[in-house]
Amino acid sequence: MKSRGLPIHVILLLLLVGSALSLPARAAIDADAAIQKAAAVARALNLPWGEQVEVEKQPAEGEVRERWVVKHFDFTEITLDAADGSVVIAHNRSALAEWGARPTTVNLSKEEALVRATEIAETLGFFSEPAAVHDVELRRYEQGGTRALWTIRWVRTASGIPYARNMAILKLHPETGKFIGAGKAFWSRPPESTEVHMEESAALAAARQHARALGITEADVSPTVELQVVQPNNYWKRTRDYGSEIALPYPGYSRVAWAVTIKQPSTLGGEGAVFHKLFWIDALDGKLLGGTKSLGPVSPAPAAAKTAPAPP
Repeated sequence: MKSRGLPIHVILLLLLVGSALSLPARAAIDADAAIQKAAAVARALNLPWGEQVEVEKQPAEGEVRERWVVKHFDFTEITLDAADGSVVIAHNRSALAEWGARPTTVNLSKEEALVRATEIAETLGFFSEPAAVHDVELRRYEQGGTRALWTIRWVRTASGIPYARNMAILKLHPETGKFIGAGKAFWSRPPESTEVHMEESAALAAARQHARALGITEADVSPTVELQVVQPNNYWKRTRDYGSEIALPYPGYSRVAWAVTIKQPSTLGGEGAVFHKLFWIDALDGKLLGGTKSLGPVSPAPAAAKTAPAPP
């Protein structure tokens, strides 16, 4: 560890962690290069910065590769991928403190928020790979929603096909437009092919066949079907053979698949809740590539109705 200024506090930030694995990589940039890159990013975004900084290398863990965390006191923190120096996470903690000091008003429109967020995301290098806007949402925090943040999310794409659980997120102060924080989680390796040989209807039929074989009864709600880039796992094999609810991804490759979500009646989660049984059907040959299960409402709540806990 190389440190300048205050003693380092180790903070592990896991953002938008999905099921996709990336292989650990050896550091390609050293501490000095990480400091220089973080300083350049801070200057480009007009974030508080100075000569006194701390830098900490975080080891690879799970799907998280080696990282450099560079901090200027408690004002600005920038996390870089140690393999290529790309920005993974950026925090403007001084703006966050300002945001938390009093209730917020909303001066920035949805369209203005998206334009500003896109400019900042480009500066951070988030679009080195193709990505599409997923949603632009005004999220309200605390009792009564007295504070709000514009939250913009992008999903990584391959030939226009969205990746599962590969997202970038950015937050803005809705009154001043100040940058609050951002993170990128593009974990999966690109698929070797984005060709689709299987029709959507055939994928739905295949998923229903697998569901029946597993004893899954279908609720009186239409399944959803979406083309995605996924990282195969052994969830349904473990569920069938061992009764396990743990999905273990197969590392090192991704596939284009039809993501078919079948809803199953549930006595858990309150009225209207169902199990969402997700089946990934290979878009090339129709094989079952895995999936997962979750409990939730028949349909997601409208974005305006969401209230989130205050950010850290």
